[in-house]
Amino acid sequence: RDWTPTEIETARLLADMAASYVANASDLEKLQRTAEQLRYALESRIIIEQAKGILAAEYHCTVDQAFVLLRDQSRTHGARLREVAHAVVHLGLRPPRKPRN
Repeated sequence: RDWTPTEIETARLLADMAASYVANASDLEKLQRTAEQLRYALESRIIIEQAKGILAAEYHCTVDQAFVLLRDQSRTHGARLREVAHAVVHLGLRPPRKPRN
């Protein structure tokens, strides 16, 4: 049997609703992923700043010099900067100081 105009309209509305749902779900997933990336970046920034402050205070150097120590430690050991900063703050890691030129 052929579909009635009402059935066709109902099917079209349901298809539109389903398409809208899929699009919204995709957008929501993208937004959640972005929010998670931003949260991770902020947490990374916080721990790195804390580590810079600790090293600057203990080594009597600037925070820029402390960052260089963190970065060098990260590169030397193939670790992420955030991991090195975490080790400084929570595990007491102290990268070796560079001799002054």
